Amino acid sequence: MHESAVRLYEAAAKNYNLHKQSELANALGVVQQSISNWEKRGISKQGLLLIQKKLKINADWLASGVGDELIIDNANDGINKQSNIGLYGDVFLYDENSPLSGEYVMIPLYHDTYTLDTNTGIYAYQFNQSDFQLPCSKELLKKVGVQKENVVCITVTGSSMEPVLKDGSIIAIDTSSKIIKDGKIYAIKQGNLVRIRKLYRIASDILKISCYNQEDKAYADELVKIDEIEIIGTAFWWSVVQSI
Repeated sequence: MHESAVRLYEAAAKNYNLHKQSELANALGVVQQSISNWEKRGISKQGLLLIQKKLKINADWLASGVGDELIIDNANDGINKQSNIGLYGDVFLYDENSPLSGEYVMIPLYHDTYTLDTNTGIYAYQFNQSDFQLPCSKELLKKVGVQKENVVCITVTGSSMEPVLKDGSIIAIDTSSKIIKDGKIYAIKQGNLVRIRKLYRIASDILKISCYNQEDKAYADELVKIDEIEIIGTAFWWSVVQSI
């Protein structure tokens, strides 16, 4: 049995009188196959988060054996000082070998591509749903007041939104939210391109399109008429990816 699963059984038995696979599955709200997978391959990232949230067993301790066994919430500041793993708000923490619990929904991932038209020999821009979907926490959607059917995820490319959004980051968009609020991040369609940008209303019919990266002159602010762009939606969550 994987050492992380051994620690899970030890802590669950000592603190909650949970001894069996079925008992753990019921307590965590997962199928028994997930527990079996953890026993063989180790507890997945999603599993670590779920266990810490449900049973207050320290995810760092489960994964490495280092630190305190249980998470102790400090009533004075509400800050968890034991772990640097986020407890909720995750969109893509997912182990493909472990079935998702009922606390997650699947969100479509869109991407942009250039496809060769064999008749004309011209590459045409396309923005389509990929073959991938990303798990998203229902708790996150509830907190921000977004309906699952209105969410799409987009992969950020390039350096225009650095340092806030790095190349390769994933951003979640609420397609029902298209009211412009100065300085918010939006997914927009401008001509044939889909872009992630900050928007500012300069006049009733004029918008300023802005990037975070102000050092590169290629990303200078643009002024456009509001009818020259299509607002896909407002960003409400994003990952931060750091190349190594």
